[in-house]
Amino acid sequence: MFRHWLLCIFILISNGLRSQNIPIGQWREHFPAHSGMAVTASGDAIFCATAQGLFSISTDEHAITRYGKSTGLHDTGISAMAWHEGLRTLVLAYRNGNIDLLTDGGIINLPDVLQRPGPPDKAARSIVITGDMALLPLPFGIIAINLRRREIADTWTPGHPVLSAAILQNDIFAATPQGVFRAPLSAPNLADPGYWKPLPPLPAQTLAATTTLVARVNDTLFRFTGAAWEKWIYDRGHITFLQSSGNALFIGLPGKVLRLTDSETTFTDNLLPEPSGAIETASGLWIADKGNGLILHRNGAYSRLTPDAPSGPASGALLTHNGALYAGSGR
Repeated sequence: MFRHWLLCIFILISNGLRSQNIPIGQWREHFPAHSGMAVTASGDAIFCATAQGLFSISTDEHAITRYGKSTGLHDTGISAMAWHEGLRTLVLAYRNGNIDLLTDGGIINLPDVLQRPGPPDKAARSIVITGDMALLPLPFGIIAINLRRREIADTWTPGHPVLSAAILQNDIFAATPQGVFRAPLSAPNLADPGYWKPLPPLPAQTLAATTTLVARVNDTLFRFTGAAWEKWIYDRGHITFLQSSGNALFIGLPGKVLRLTDSETTFTDNLLPEPSGAIETASGLWIADKGNGLILHRNGAYSRLTPDAPSGPASGALLTHNGALYAGSGR
């Protein structure tokens, strides 16, 4: 028994979390931050979604801000996020279908999808920003959120569940279990499947667009030539993510990230066991990783900029000592 308590105390101390600079009567969550799930950028900050929470880091001083229910978020478990620079709005989609809009003026909740009856799978895996709209592909169609009015404006559908969406020039593309469909953004009623036309058959799971439309089928990437699908990236290993940023396309592989423009650049480091997203800004390349949180590549060097947090849920005992709180996490 004595040895058991010594082991518990060692675990508690090694995972200690000091509760400093928190006003009396207020709370601050300490969610595990090492499991980076997605990354996006505003003009002056980088946002990283983790399995249980969200944090941002300023691009100049690397100051960290944590977000959670104590700061106004309405849920946990972010499945996708995107930033609208003109309206300074961060769109957060949760796995249960709930949606938050994080703005300079506060947090607006859109619970329409959460409260909608139907299949339990209501998680958007990606978000597309176009004009004042945020588009969320979902099993019952593409939810179009008017970010200026801060409301769901419409539901667009090709007539099938939507796995992913992308916009290229004046067209919107939707990947469905029945193939990829295209419709003009100028169509008078995108809720009418009649305006959506199928592309040549391809069981695409994820879409992305830069100067061309790219589709992922398992661990192979295809690009659309305008008339047919061309096999492009293959036999590289397991693809962990596909994301466009500016004019570049980023692909995640175990231990590395590829940047594809007119040429191919590889970013490799031990800090990238399972990259899950990447975005490039003037301050460097920011990579979310499921094992190490948020990684910055700049001037040839890699830095882990994940906030201090427990390695897992605090499932053990709590202990206070000399004004500090210690929490046992993990097993």
